[in-house]
Amino acid sequence: MFESLFRALFKEHRNSAEAWQLSFHLAKMLLNEKSGIDILYPDVKEKAEKLRELMSKKGKPIYVSSTFRSVKMQNVFYDKGRKSPGSTITNAKGLESYHNYGLAFDVAFISHNWSPPAGWWEELGAEGKKLGLIWGGDFDDVPHFEWHPGFTWEKLLPYFVL
Repeated sequence: MFESLFRALFKEHRNSAEAWQLSFHLAKMLLNEKSGIDILYPDVKEKAEKLRELMSKKGKPIYVSSTFRSVKMQNVFYDKGRKSPGSTITNAKGLESYHNYGLAFDVAFISHNWSPPAGWWEELGAEGKKLGLIWGGDFDDVPHFEWHPGFTWEKLLPYFVL
């Protein structure tokens, strides 16, 4: 009896190890009031920094404009154009966005913000994909990048719902 219980608990812990590690990282960052690029999960932060470096070398420098979002802020963004005035800016509610888990960031070009010359977004997206990032331009959100570390937000959701 104890052996089967132990095996079941071990299997559950192994399956949730990534989510536990991610939640531990977020707790540590938030408790220490980290923000901006520093709050991103370490692998994502590294990829964001590498993307900045690559684009700077190409003469098209970027800056990270948005990283972690609280559930409350994500819902405020989701409500724009739906429940509050303004244009719709996201299709993700709170806990449905990789921003809520420190696994996403948005960028803009230093010299042109969100209106660069033709082809710049596509070049940026291609560089991000080479780094293993998912580019938002493939789903109509060109400034957005996210990283899926072997699981989706749907798998993370149960670990963060109150």
